[in-house]
Amino acid sequence: MNKVDVKNAIEYLEMQKRLFPNSANVLSGNFDLAIAALEKQMPKKVTAESGKWPDGRKRISHYCPSCLNELYANQEFCDECGQRLDWSENDGCY
Repeated sequence: MNKVDVKNAIEYLEMQKRLFPNSANVLSGNFDLAIAALEKQMPKKVTAESGKWPDGRKRISHYCPSCLNELYANQEFCDECGQRLDWSENDGCY
């Protein structure tokens, strides 16, 4: 699925949820789960933080923007929460 397909699917599910406001909690919960899963497919920019190793060398750590799990270079998805990652500003390296 590309970004447009994901956005369209999210909009459709949100519309369905609004159309059935008094539906059973199970149905409403399923809409929420599906929307959350689709939102994870939209790439989010990786968070970078500068620091230093104990010996004084510069260190840059990268974190998932959704759950703050520390990442390895060039991961496409966070291995903790499944968020699709966008490394475009970080060049995918430490």
